[in-house]
Amino acid sequence: MAHNGFSGAFGPSVHNYVNTVANGAFLNLATVNTVQNYTSIANTATGFLGTDTLLFKQDPVNSVAAGNPTFGTISAGLLNDLLTLAPHQAGVFNVGANSYIFDHADSSTAFTAHDSLVEIAGNPGVALTGVNTSHVITVLA
Repeated sequence: MAHNGFSGAFGPSVHNYVNTVANGAFLNLATVNTVQNYTSIANTATGFLGTDTLLFKQDPVNSVAAGNPTFGTISAGLLNDLLTLAPHQAGVFNVGANSYIFDHADSSTAFTAHDSLVEIAGNPGVALTGVNTSHVITVLA
């Protein structure tokens, strides 16, 4: 995960995160709750500071799913996304104090090398507010 941003005098900076390595082939519903095979971001801009962006380099995300449902486990949220997200669509779900953004690269109900999961640690209310023509997702923390 790479990022660039500017430092603000009033708190954390706004970040432009780029997930450069797809790790979906290593995701496993049986172990994802205990084995972290995904990226974690702990420093997100909030409120008046602006919004962060996220680009999945391995998949051209074309749309974002509405809502951010809460699940008891990461595997339950991922299973929901595998069954409901369209190809090249990203969705967000919450587990405990964290949000998870999942990029589903194809129409299968299995994880592929181009799927990707990013955790937004310590922020359970993340919303995906849109995606631009360069496939960059706006993340409202």
